[in-house]
Amino acid sequence: MVFDECQYQELQFRAAALYSMTQTKGQCYYLGIGGEAGSEWYKLWKKSDQREWRFDDKYWREKLKFDEDGYLCNEHPENIVSGKWVANYPENKEYRGYHMPQTIFARIPLTIDDAVNLYKTRPENSIEFQEKYNPKSIVAAHVYGDFYKALRRPITPEMVENCYDYTLGLLTPEEMRKLKAEYKNEVLVFLGIDWGSGPAASKTVGAVIIYWRKTNRYQLAWIDSRP
Repeated sequence: MVFDECQYQELQFRAAALYSMTQTKGQCYYLGIGGEAGSEWYKLWKKSDQREWRFDDKYWREKLKFDEDGYLCNEHPENIVSGKWVANYPENKEYRGYHMPQTIFARIPLTIDDAVNLYKTRPENSIEFQEKYNPKSIVAAHVYGDFYKALRRPITPEMVENCYDYTLGLLTPEEMRKLKAEYKNEVLVFLGIDWGSGPAASKTVGAVIIYWRKTNRYQLAWIDSRP
């Protein structure tokens, strides 16, 4: 089963499609460009081994030859672009992921000058032109096949995880009372509740937050989520 244009799909509901192949033991292929960081497509990519193409010759573009119409005319072009896929995260064995930015394709010019003089095509078809005149999100997703922070998902899971301190644990109610008794007005203890944002995958989350006035620091003291 092939899922195309995955950056536009609601992949959180792909389970129904997967169930249809339990007897046939079919495989799924997911195709798409980059997209919003934090999306289901982004999470699926992060589960893969994230392979990159490594050229045997890092100066391969200098060996490309063009005819008068801008088409490649090397006798054995397959030798010029030879290489292998290298996994960045070989420990991720659930999915094989292949990252294919426009920069690895010989038919796409890097610079405006190359587009005009070598490829005999419009400047707009070069990566340099796209970087200069297209929105950064378009360049990231379409040119480089990367993910970007969108307004509706300004905080990514990685940003939250980078704030973790695994040497610290959450506090008990007694420990919170002791902190308040010791530091008095230097700390503010309050409760926040997120009631969720929709019926499909909504959770109600309660959190106890401690605000340290002198250092202007927030501490997560306790968190509890309920379906």
